[in-house]
Amino acid sequence: MFHDGHRKLQVRFDGRQIADAFEQRFRLSELDSGEKKFIENSEFFLATAHDGSVDCSYKGGVLGFVQVPESASLEWTDYDGNSMYRSLGNIIGKPRVGLLFMRFGERPVRLRVNGVCELLDGASAGDKKITVRLHTEEMSANCPRYIPDLSRPSGSM
Repeated sequence: MFHDGHRKLQVRFDGRQIADAFEQRFRLSELDSGEKKFIENSEFFLATAHDGSVDCSYKGGVLGFVQVPESASLEWTDYDGNSMYRSLGNIIGKPRVGLLFMRFGERPVRLRVNGVCELLDGASAGDKKITVRLHTEEMSANCPRYIPDLSRPSGSM
């Protein structure tokens, strides 16, 4: 879960013990029914990269647009949006991605999901919608401490 760069900073700033405990407690190999329900009722941020170009996009839709067909995979339909295809183009070149699911409000939740994507249909048929499947490699609950409660006035946590 952590590479040498992470570990170097954890040691420097006395975070190694916390990181080790986090890895033991919050690293997931499969999604349970609560996480599945959370994902299927959420939107997310998608981070992709390709040859020095990094991109992060918000992905939203009608609740339920993200599906969890298996405990270690996700699917969603990606529509053409502004027809730039930055995320999907990056996936074609480098399929490793990161997703961040968040729930704002009084009881915030954050879930990281990293893995490898494949485009299932529409990409070569000229269809304006493409189904994306993510094969999960790493999933973890993430500290919600600094997720703002958007129902409160700006600046309050």
